Amino acid sequence: MHAEFSLANRGYRHRRTTIGRFCSCAAPPLSVPHLLRWASPMKLVSNGSFDRRQQALAAELIRTVKRELEKADAPPELIEELSGSIAFSVASLIDDVAGFECEGEAVNPMLTFLVADDELEFAGGNSWMHEYIHRLLPSVFEEDARQGKSGTDEQGA
Repeated sequence: MHAEFSLANRGYRHRRTTIGRFCSCAAPPLSVPHLLRWASPMKLVSNGSFDRRQQALAAELIRTVKRELEKADAPPELIEELSGSIAFSVASLIDDVAGFECEGEAVNPMLTFLVADDELEFAGGNSWMHEYIHRLLPSVFEEDARQGKSGTDEQGA
């Protein structure tokens, strides 16, 4: 699918293939500021920070799920169990372990991290973030308990 869009305020025209709607189940197209990031070619790099970044993303994914579940006022044991299960499922989708299709076409995500204006840190293949979820789960919950964090504490922040 090729679509043209105009960045009228910049007087720039660009062709795209993957930005915006992939299929009927996808989110609406990205806004103009987000599209500007892709106006120049991105370079895939491997400077050794990928694993550290995916571990940080895995821990933040657990924290985010935990905060949302805490809003339901569920027992702490259930929150921890569901946080791990939900975070593992989402990470498996990102890692392309779960495999899924949209309108008969395979969807194969490839995780990268923005490390400079024109550079993406890339593992050279699929990520393995799902393998860190259950390893990081206890430390994320212990760290939040030591710091006294809960979903209600951070809502006002």
